[in-house]
Order: sequence, then C-alpha cells, then structure tokens
Amino acid sequence: MDVDVDLDLNPAAYLALAAGPLSANPVMNQLALALPRRALAQTGPEAELIRCAVARDRAGSPVGFAVQTPPWPVQLGLGTPEGAAALGAPFARAFRPLPGVMGPEPLALAFASAYTEAAGARAEHLQTMGVFTLTAVTPLPPPPGMARPATAADGPLLDRWLRAFHDEAVPSDPAPPAGAGSRLVAEARAWLWTEPDGTPRALACTGREVDGFHAVGPVYTPPESRRCGAATALVSALSANLLTRGRGCTLFTDLANPTANAIYEHIGYRRVGTFLRLRFEH
Repeated sequence: MDVDVDLDLNPAAYLALAAGPLSANPVMNQLALALPRRALAQTGPEAELIRCAVARDRAGSPVGFAVQTPPWPVQLGLGTPEGAAALGAPFARAFRPLPGVMGPEPLALAFASAYTEAAGARAEHLQTMGVFTLTAVTPLPPPPGMARPATAADGPLLDRWLRAFHDEAVPSDPAPPAGAGSRLVAEARAWLWTEPDGTPRALACTGREVDGFHAVGPVYTPPESRRCGAATALVSALSANLLTRGRGCTLFTDLANPTANAIYEHIGYRRVGTFLRLRFEH
C-alpha cells in the first residue's frame, strides 16, 4: 500500500482529517481525539508542544493516526497496520528519541517496528492493557461508608496517593507534579470512599470526556485498605454519577492485574479492546 504522511500537523488540521473516522469509535480512539482537542482549546507554549500526524492511502483516505505530547508516549488511533507502520519512520526522523508508543495491539507493534528500525532503537513491552466501557452500573451491596467528592482539605492526601499509584502501577510514566491532588479537587475530578467515621479508604478520579464517554482513572487503594470492597463501591458510585452526564464510562486496566479487572467487570464494565504500551530504548 502506498501511504503518504502528513507530519506535525497543528491540532485543527489534524482534527479536520481525523475527527470523522475516529469519532466512529470514541472509546478506542479516546486519546487520539482528546489530546488534540485539549490542545486546540489551550493557548501558549503548552498547546504548541503537541505533535499530530495522519497517514493517508492513495485515495486520500486516512489510515493512520498518531498524537504525542512530550514527555508522554505516542498515542495511536484506530487505523490500519500499514498506516501505523508508515508513521513510524517519519516520527523517528523528526522527533527521536521518543519514549514509546501506546495503541491498539497490532498498530502499536507496526509503529514500533518501523520506528525502531529507523531510529536504531529497540522496543520493550511495558503493559498489555484492556480497554473497558460501561453504559449501566450493576448494583452491588456496598461496604459500610460512602462515596463523596474530594475537598480542598483532601489535597495533601491525594498527592500522596497519586505518587503511590505512580510508583506501584506506572513507574515508567512521568511522576505526578506537586499539587496534582489539589488540581484534581479544584477541577471536581476526584472522589473518595470513606468509612462511617470519615477515614478515606480509596481514591477514584475522572478525566477526559470524549463524545459523551467519561474516562475513569486512576483508581487507588492503599495496601492496608484493600480487599474490603472500597474501590469497587467507589468506582460504582463515580460511574453512576458520570452516566447521568454522558453516554458511558471508559477505563484502561493492566491485564496482568486480574483483581482490578474483576472489580470493574463486577460493576458492569465490559472489555472492548486491547492496547499495548511499548517503551523505546535508544
């Protein structure tokens, strides 16, 4: 297949090409849509950091989509393996060294193969991730306690828990910045499960909204509070709240963590795809 690559598009030009085909599956394409839309709404240097590219076949139809905001990995949208592979070498020539790539499994592998060959790098597997979606919550008996939005007083606790989640679950990602917890509170994006005496036991956050689907995550329970149902009850309550404001909820899970996957499936989440996270070693 002959493929042309439009490299380093601005967000508006990228979305003009990509928004139509990607919006056909907003759950699988949530990052490939949300990142340029967010950049388009911003001003200043942060908005100019994003890199967007589209691969098009001989007929001009988009077949590959890639977005990257340093220092994060390249995010791929649903296209063809040929389209993803066509993007790898141009990204290597223009933007190397890149930290890695994340996307639907065959596309991530195709991009990584082309990128590493052109960049003289190698790809290391980090995670196999399930993409889950929910449109109705399955009622479950909750443990004692309640779900509530986090408040300004919870900011320091959220900072500690976000750092702990990072260190345990995603140590290869950039660490959360100072004050990340307070920012989540200010944006009304963090919920806690608390015992009847008010002691917090679990944290669940919400982030991007793409075409009516709200992303849930990160979800964190400190070790001493695990296996008591707090995270299940909290994600259930948060998901039910989000469903009043949209078409559904989405989340990513590490498929190597069967406990977390079981929690979400009990609530009513259903797996709709598989993503790979690969790290590039230069």
